[in-house]
Amino acid sequence: MSCLLLAACGGDDDSAAGDDAGARDDGGGSGFDGGGDQPPTMDEVVTACLVGAACGLIETSGCWADGVYLWRTDLVHCLAAAAGDCNAALACEGMGQQVDPDCVESCEGSLATECSGGLRLDHDCTQDPLSTGPMCAPTGDEVFPYTCADGTCAGPGDEGCDGDVLLSCYQASSILLRLDCALDGFQCVDDETGPRCSDGTAVPCATFDETCDPDANAVVFCDRGYEVKRPCDRVSPGSTCYELDNGRAYCGWGSDCRPSGQDISSCLSATTLAYCAGGVPLEIDCTELGFASCQDERCVP
Repeated sequence: MSCLLLAACGGDDDSAAGDDAGARDDGGGSGFDGGGDQPPTMDEVVTACLVGAACGLIETSGCWADGVYLWRTDLVHCLAAAAGDCNAALACEGMGQQVDPDCVESCEGSLATECSGGLRLDHDCTQDPLSTGPMCAPTGDEVFPYTCADGTCAGPGDEGCDGDVLLSCYQASSILLRLDCALDGFQCVDDETGPRCSDGTAVPCATFDETCDPDANAVVFCDRGYEVKRPCDRVSPGSTCYELDNGRAYCGWGSDCRPSGQDISSCLSATTLAYCAGGVPLEIDCTELGFASCQDERCVP
């Protein structure tokens, strides 16, 4: 499945949303409020990372070097505005939760339900602003047991472009996905090698390593066999591309700390989080973000 989608690349930290990254969104409606194309500020990006980790949408250790430069602008704005409110953060991806000790997991119609620790997580594919289709479909994957699908497919012959929407066949489960390339600033192209989301170039690649293009100030990654560039100015104005020694790259504001791996954060006190934000070491007061304390190397409700 393409990692152009945040939901496909997110983590599965324990949280108020439960400890399984599977059921991720809900029928309570989208939390998007039309943030538009205005790139977020550094403060908004950092807050979005912290809120996403606090509410179980991403891993604290994976925010920067696992795809923050791929985040859709509206999603960053929405998560940043949801500081201290995990229900609002979950709604940013159309997700909802409620206490339900009798919860039963299911995937029927447009609705997926997962259960964890007495909580019920619902995800309505028709309400998810990043949905890859209107109906719930099982994937057979233990980590991501379901996805939002547009139907079934028999193989690459069913793939293609519908405008700038990539029709992709998740062949392990014969599930057809709709990936809107335009939401990431890309376009869908379909040539002799097959359909893909493209930045307008056609440079072949055969590695998952990420690099920096200094001239474009962009992270370069490989998707469906071709390079795609994500300009750092689209992530946040003033950010610069930096490379790590583990095949990752990130858009950030320095290299005084390493925004990857387990050293990215630690609790300095019951309410203070030491956090490497895009290469800049910060001390975060979790209570100022509306969260109760610092636990498990992150702010928590």
